[in-house]
Amino acid sequence: MLFLYTGEVYGTATMRKIIDQTIMDTLFRFADQFNAIGLTDLEIAALCAVRLTVAGRNV
Repeated sequence: MLFLYTGEVYGTATMRKIIDQTIMDTLFRFADQFNAIGLTDLEIAALCAVRLTVAGRNV
């Protein structure tokens, strides 16, 4: 499910109607793999900070 800051909630079925199937599969595969790592909120924040401040596309 996708929760927006406006309070709107979109389920998987709705997102699959709006967004290309290949992109959805890639998005969910990434989310599953990322969640499997089991990072804490602090670790995710540190990872985001590093990614936002490092130049280049491949980190």
